[in-house]
Amino acid sequence: MPQYESVPTTSQPTPYEFETVFERLRERNGEETQVFSIHLSSQMSGTYQAATIAAGEVARR
Repeated sequence: MPQYESVPTTSQPTPYEFETVFERLRERNGEETQVFSIHLSSQMSGTYQAATIAAGEVARR
């Protein structure tokens, strides 16, 4: 098995990145568009929190 000096890492999307996608979907498909977004548990990943923040921002508009 090969040996590597660095460990792979991951990075979650920012709330702004989610917001951008959610807005694009809303513009393309109408104001009543509902987005179904599936993520790992909030205990395993911060992605859920970022998506929740973005969804709240888009809903307030």
